Amino acid sequence: MQSKISCFNKTIFIKNLTRFWPFALIYGIYLIFAHPLTLYVMLSVSHFQGDSRAWDMVADHFASMTEPISVFTFAIIMVTAVFGYLFQNRSTNMLHAFPVTRGELFVTNFASALVLMLVPQFFAALATNFVVLGKVNALIWAVWAWFGITVGETIFFTGLAVLAVMFTGQLFPSVVFYMIWNFLYVIVVGLINAVAELFIFGLSGSLIELRSHLLFPLARFLRYVGFEVSRTDQSAYLQTAGTGELAAYVVVGLLFAVAAYYAYRKRALECAGDFLSFRFTQPIFRWGIAIVGGAAFSLVVTLMLSDGRGTQSHAAWLFVVWLVIFSAALFFVAEMFIEKSFRVFKKRVAIECISCVAVLLVGVAMLNFDVFGMESYVPDVSEVAMVELNGDGSASFESEADLEKIAELHQLIVDRVGEHKREENAEFTDGDSFLYVGIHYQMENGKRVDRSYSLHTSDKEYMEQLWALFGDLMYDKEAVKRSFFGMNYDELDWKVTNVSLTYGTNVSDLYCPIYGTEEELQRFYEAALLDIEAGAFSKGEEQYIKDHSLADTDVPMNATIELELMTDQPRDSLRFAGTSNISALTDNSTGVTTNTWLYLNSDCTHLIDLLIEMGVIDSAEDMSLEPNQMKR
Repeated sequence: MQSKISCFNKTIFIKNLTRFWPFALIYGIYLIFAHPLTLYVMLSVSHFQGDSRAWDMVADHFASMTEPISVFTFAIIMVTAVFGYLFQNRSTNMLHAFPVTRGELFVTNFASALVLMLVPQFFAALATNFVVLGKVNALIWAVWAWFGITVGETIFFTGLAVLAVMFTGQLFPSVVFYMIWNFLYVIVVGLINAVAELFIFGLSGSLIELRSHLLFPLARFLRYVGFEVSRTDQSAYLQTAGTGELAAYVVVGLLFAVAAYYAYRKRALECAGDFLSFRFTQPIFRWGIAIVGGAAFSLVVTLMLSDGRGTQSHAAWLFVVWLVIFSAALFFVAEMFIEKSFRVFKKRVAIECISCVAVLLVGVAMLNFDVFGMESYVPDVSEVAMVELNGDGSASFESEADLEKIAELHQLIVDRVGEHKREENAEFTDGDSFLYVGIHYQMENGKRVDRSYSLHTSDKEYMEQLWALFGDLMYDKEAVKRSFFGMNYDELDWKVTNVSLTYGTNVSDLYCPIYGTEEELQRFYEAALLDIEAGAFSKGEEQYIKDHSLADTDVPMNATIELELMTDQPRDSLRFAGTSNISALTDNSTGVTTNTWLYLNSDCTHLIDLLIEMGVIDSAEDMSLEPNQMKR
């Protein structure tokens, strides 16, 4: 009788379903609560509010869903369940003694994991379909589109999970590796940014933007894949988003599964119970733990010991010392996990450890000596769209002439970085000058470059140069208006919809919403423009230095007016150089809204008089304001 080669075993498949159905049941219960039950309750309420409200509820439900999180979680649960026999020698040897091939085992178990997730998803979609049917028929398609999107995400995360399982012989490491591979981008970028801040003078914000990168699939799915609700004055409609990107991830997930299949074929049965299944992954694990773990622990200890009291150079050297200690220690700890023994202090491992630490020190030295030119980087004017300049306030610029002045100011600072580092924590003497400069570039390609400098030097001629450029830019009244109300504020026709006053100490603030007619609230915007024009938000070098020489206990009480602004102009027409005074833009049925904050001082006479006139305060003394004391 001719033998037949199969890639699927029905008996093992059924056995998997009968053994692990409780996991599928738990997942299904979650999905029932998250979708059909939630929609049923919402639609029951909307029955009394009209069909359009029901449409909004269903559309918003799908647009705000967080399904990737549950798929991400249950994928590793299902995969470790069906491949759990690989973590014990006895189970591994017993199952592989049966007349089944490894390919047959892999395909059957992989299919089992998928079915254990897809079946609950299908029944949740079916139940949701019945809930929506007859109430919002126009969105029944979205139910099945949700099912399709969820299936795609399931394929990707299941492929990644099964690949993680193939590289280890223990349950816990397989889960840890799965998590690490998903969050590796976030971990690495966070460490790079934190380390760079120690060594790059003036670095503000992130060297690398931490965003929904392609290498961060969970965040990518949450942000770019799913549904979008688009509303106009006449209608609203729901549409899918990121389906092309999802298809690419599905392909990647299948490639992961194929790689896992070949890894299973090459996997030694004796590795069950081992920390790592393949020898070639051992140096990767040792170096990865030493580099990433060493940097992370060193940063924590450095921050604890320095506590912001030392100079940047002191913190950097402290980090280097602890980096050598932690990276070397973690290198041997990683080897202990691999060997499952404490006897790892061998010549071969020691040489490899020294090589790893040497590579780390070379990388740190390259940062310290600015080999990559990040510390001395000044963006080319042609690449810059807008700039926000900060001192004790802010001003925004976009004209070529202004951008060239900012580039000149920035270049003047970076040309003497070495001197600024040396005098970073030097004591003030009579005649010394101090200047804080924050420069925030919005580049033409959409990226940001942020730098901030605390400059203190006894070189009077040099500081006079800095102050001449800084003052010319920072005290430009139109630039201050653009910072508070947008680069094209004069075209936006802002309408004030809400006003509130917050004043008091930093410990206990008083919040006072201000009520009035549209005309009365609009007067706050007009008063703010008048105060800016009168120079209330600008100060000279002498007053600036006086403010920054105050002890913490001498800082007066502060007051802040928050204006909620609305415009009927298109969202794309609103331009802001920075975010220090502006909240995120929000779309609604009547226009685009944002909030801006004005930090008051006693020179804001128009705003203070208006507050007194409307009965919010009795006098300026209620807010304990002193001349030109802006909130810092």
